Amino acid sequence: MGLVEVPITDQRRVTMDGRPPVLVYYEVKFGSPVQVGFLCFRNFYCASISVKGLAYIEEGKANWKIMIRRHPLMKDPHFEDDAQDQHIISSQQFEESFGHRPVTAVRFYLYQPSPNWESYNLMDMRCYTTSKALKGSSKESLLENKELKIKSKSLHSALSHTLRAAASMHGVGGKNFK
Repeated sequence: MGLVEVPITDQRRVTMDGRPPVLVYYEVKFGSPVQVGFLCFRNFYCASISVKGLAYIEEGKANWKIMIRRHPLMKDPHFEDDAQDQHIISSQQFEESFGHRPVTAVRFYLYQPSPNWESYNLMDMRCYTTSKALKGSSKESLLENKELKIKSKSLHSALSHTLRAAASMHGVGGKNFK
């Protein structure tokens, strides 16, 4: 079973103005419905996140469904010890009610209650699925040049290893992966 990076067709940051705390989220869109296996990103001072997926309930009807609720990214939002760590969220951590539904978009809602940080966001966002989860023509287009050959027993450890290697090549550090 291979691990495949899902191409992101559109990504935008949305900030809802108002009194603090301000609602901030990233919306990431995919070209076709995909069953998310892993969400990977580098944190930049977000205390926690919630993730919603745009899942099709019935033919032609889609709703935003909670995938992850208030997942902590920092031990303490007032201290920067772990504020820039890499994170991997597995589909095994998704809410039971979400299951493994295919999604066409994902929203990352960012939370930072501390007044210490002027800005906070997520960087290097990536989404992975397993080649086994792909179906039809989307499988061929994704596998064309995106499949990673994984020989490890654990997809999570293999993905951590891959992100560590990529981070060190780009001078990010790469030692603090969750």
